[in-house]
Amino acid sequence: MLVPPGDVRALADAIICLLSDRDLQQRMQTAALARCQEDLNWSNIAAQTAPKFIIKK
Repeated sequence: MLVPPGDVRALADAIICLLSDRDLQQRMQTAALARCQEDLNWSNIAAQTAPKFIIKK
């Protein structure tokens, strides 16, 4: 869920929506877990980080 920066009302509405919708909670949980497993695993982190420390001559 994205809300405009500084829009307190939109943030409150998004939180209320999430708290009141079990199906939405489950879908967001499943999507977050999948993203973590696919994108934020150690292999990907190492592949993105290692080149920053390689000294080129």
